[in-house]
Amino acid sequence: MIPQILRDRLNVKTILGLTATATNHTISSACEHLRLDPATVITGEIIPTNLRLSCSRDMNREEALIMLLRSKRFEQCDSIIIYCTRREQCENIATLIRRVMTVFSYFLNLMRVWLILRF
Repeated sequence: MIPQILRDRLNVKTILGLTATATNHTISSACEHLRLDPATVITGEIIPTNLRLSCSRDMNREEALIMLLRSKRFEQCDSIIIYCTRREQCENIATLIRRVMTVFSYFLNLMRVWLILRF
């Protein structure tokens, strides 16, 4: 249904999908659902060397995020992307980072923190 809508109703000729973390299974599934030839998919490393993934099961996620941003693991990063699922979450995290990290203004001047709302 999605391929038909894209091609027939919206006249889409080319589909570009970008991700840094898709597994081979996910790529195969996307190709199947969108009726794409898997031979046309360009892939690279599963996790690029410049990508550092982190997840947390901490009860206090905000404190865990600040500790992570202050950790040695991230001190050499030029930029950081934090994915959020809601606009309110982006705003709260941005406020938290500004409030808490101002003490580390030198650190923040060197690093760009991107908050991305992801649906």
